[in-house]
Amino acid sequence: MWSFKRLLEHWGRKHAQAAYVKFIRGEQSGIPVYQYLSPVWLGEGADFTIFLKVMSEGIVIYDPGPKVTHASTPHSRVKARSQFRISFRKTNRLYKTFEEHQI
Repeated sequence: MWSFKRLLEHWGRKHAQAAYVKFIRGEQSGIPVYQYLSPVWLGEGADFTIFLKVMSEGIVIYDPGPKVTHASTPHSRVKARSQFRISFRKTNRLYKTFEEHQI
């Protein structure tokens, strides 16, 4: 469980600045190879109150995702792996500034 204060601190620290980069994954001799594409998007000024606003509008979706290990044994364990999801087209709503940059 997260306290409201802890959520505010975590969100501000983790999401204050973010870069979004498209990529293509390939393979060479069985080794994954990545090609990064232009443009990239830079988001700055994430604020937890903005997050709450877009969540209340249904733009951000809570996706509970428990992770189960050793499920078929007596030692199975469940760990919370919940995430919040948003369509990339609406990602700009999470930031005070969200700019496209050619690389």
